Amino acid sequence: MLALIAFVTGAATAESSADAAKKQLQTAMFHAGELAQRGNVAATSLMHLQHVMNCLEGPGGKNFRSAVGNPCQGQGGGAIVDLKAAVEAGANGAARAARHTRAAHDMTANVLGYVKGGAAFTEVDAIQPWAKQIAAQLKLAVDALR
Repeated sequence: MLALIAFVTGAATAESSADAAKKQLQTAMFHAGELAQRGNVAATSLMHLQHVMNCLEGPGGKNFRSAVGNPCQGQGGGAIVDLKAAVEAGANGAARAARHTRAAHDMTANVLGYVKGGAAFTEVDAIQPWAKQIAAQLKLAVDALR
């Protein structure tokens, strides 16, 4: 009986973490794939990519910047954090989603200038193609959690 309770509790934890991650990934994907693609001002595209970073890392992340806002507030603790919990709990697709999320995170960090020795991109024509690729990685992550 205790094993059944532990199994059900573990499954609920895996599903809960995966669901939270999925919501945050969807929000981040919207910011990268839609909002960062609009307009011709680099600062606006960078702001939306910072929203992506905030959704991926959550408030405890080293690159989280509260000043620009957190569109994922109330959705979870950060997609990376929640995916880690989902992977540990054995959620279906979580490991694959985590790999795509890490790729999106690394690309976002590069554009924002958080990579050691790097600087934030300054031209919207350079930012937007990267944002499109970031959104593509986030879509793969979301799809892995279906």
